[in-house]
Amino acid sequence: MISDVLKKPLTDDPYTVLKTRLISQFSESESVRIRTLLSDLSLGDQKLSQLLHKMTLLAADKISDDVLRLLWLQRLPLSTQQILTSSSEDLPGLAKIADKILEVTGTLPAVDSVSTDSNDRISKLEARIEELTQTIHGFSFPSNNSRRHANRSKSPSTSNRRKLSSLQISATLSAGDTNGRLFVRDLHSGFKFLIDSGATVSVFPITEKDRGNLDRKTVLFAANGSSIYTYGKRALSLNLGFPKKFLWTFIIADVSKPILCADFLSHFGLVIDVKNCRLIDLARRVSVRGFRTSQPSTGITSVYGGNQYHSLLLKFPNLVNSSKQVKDPCHNTTHCTMTRGPPVFSRARRLSPEKLAVVKKEFKGMVEKGICRPSNSSWSSPIHLVPKGHNEWRICGDYRRLTL
Repeated sequence: MISDVLKKPLTDDPYTVLKTRLISQFSESESVRIRTLLSDLSLGDQKLSQLLHKMTLLAADKISDDVLRLLWLQRLPLSTQQILTSSSEDLPGLAKIADKILEVTGTLPAVDSVSTDSNDRISKLEARIEELTQTIHGFSFPSNNSRRHANRSKSPSTSNRRKLSSLQISATLSAGDTNGRLFVRDLHSGFKFLIDSGATVSVFPITEKDRGNLDRKTVLFAANGSSIYTYGKRALSLNLGFPKKFLWTFIIADVSKPILCADFLSHFGLVIDVKNCRLIDLARRVSVRGFRTSQPSTGITSVYGGNQYHSLLLKFPNLVNSSKQVKDPCHNTTHCTMTRGPPVFSRARRLSPEKLAVVKKEFKGMVEKGICRPSNSSWSSPIHLVPKGHNEWRICGDYRRLTL
């Protein structure tokens, strides 16, 4: 890079020529410095005056002091920005004040903030890839050698007889299986739940407290077509022995035992292994043991089989599910509320023990369902509890100050 200058000096001042060549070869270009100044430079664990010094070197008199001041303030903590914005000091004076504020408030976190939108997209992609990977690992395919060996070892008549025998066994099990049910125990409450994939709606037995809450709008049907009266809904968090808990909203019905049906199994990706008395979580490749029962299938459904709309509703099971789960939207439309000024906040207010228990339970359920998440931001709005029927409460948010 500098061999031509060393071999043949062309001027009487070789030092200046060599210095100019080295700077031009190894220093960053002007576009790189501007890009670093605008986006790549962060505060980290250095002093605020050190950050300003680096930005001044990168600017190299190419950017006005007003623009440099704005870029520097944007990289400071929010509390420091609010103090320095109204100050008329020059940049060196602001840097000294900022260092003093930092000494009083303590050290800054060394972790920089990242883009929430990009993190959300990456997290969703990783979750989808992990889900596909687990699904693929769940399948086992016989090798080509084993298939060729099996085809050579069986005569046509033996193969046909075994196929017919297998079909007859499968038909017998599906038509009159009375021993293909399992019970699993909820470790939290001690209830034994019947697993019935032949029923479509998960139910919980009625208690004496619920008998006065008859829901005449919701009626379930048994396998023989008889009606089953319902008495509202109940959200339960089940600990079946898996690493995670399962939050589900059950329909309270006139049944003798709690039942986990096809809606619950399908949503959480659980598979029944009747032979080994296990309930398997395919996504996490873990299982829990149950115990076999001769209880026949209840066949509970929310639509009577003889109804003309039964086949149509079977195509859309989410319309009659008791638990409303959050799903990712199939579009890119978002709704935002434009705000100005400092964050809107509301002071904490005491709730009665009854209301406090309702609010804690409701927010815990929304967090487990993915509807909301804990936050450390300064934004907060008051909530109101409205009494509803069946001795229930509805939580409402007061966002009037946010939209003013």
